[in-house]
Amino acid sequence: PEVASDWPERTLVVVGDAPAEWGRQTVRLAEARGWPVLSEPSGNARTGPHALTLGHVLLDPESFPQLRPERVLVVGRPTLDRRVAVLLADPAIEVVVATPHVRWADTSRSAGTVLGALPEPGDHRPVDRSWLDAWRAADADAVWSSGVAGTWTNAGVAAAIHAALAPGSL
Repeated sequence: PEVASDWPERTLVVVGDAPAEWGRQTVRLAEARGWPVLSEPSGNARTGPHALTLGHVLLDPESFPQLRPERVLVVGRPTLDRRVAVLLADPAIEVVVATPHVRWADTSRSAGTVLGALPEPGDHRPVDRSWLDAWRAADADAVWSSGVAGTWTNAGVAAAIHAALAPGSL
């Protein structure tokens, strides 16, 4: 599929193990389309204004129903988070996989489409940024909260310890 009107705005990009150039191209694609990006460290897409810090924490459909995507574009091979696997197994979500690794094309066995290349960014017409803004707001809250959906974050632990210390403590 080409990236144009046939791609829903409620698309989430999940980047697993992928070559560095694929990570950079994915960041450009997401920025052109206004899509949030959840990248593993080996995905090379954890930079830019669309990259989520704790997006994996926000995949719980009961805690964050407003963030359920219509489509997930999987780039590379995601391996690190069980919540990503659960998301990809949801039959209500369309999964499109783009990977240079033919042997690992669809490890979740949930893709409706497998691409051997990344979709083109398409035209640069204005897109509704409310989908991305909802993810960014939830991600920012997750980074500084003491725990989201039963998951403690590094920053949340630091904030809880800081709050428990007496003034002037080291």
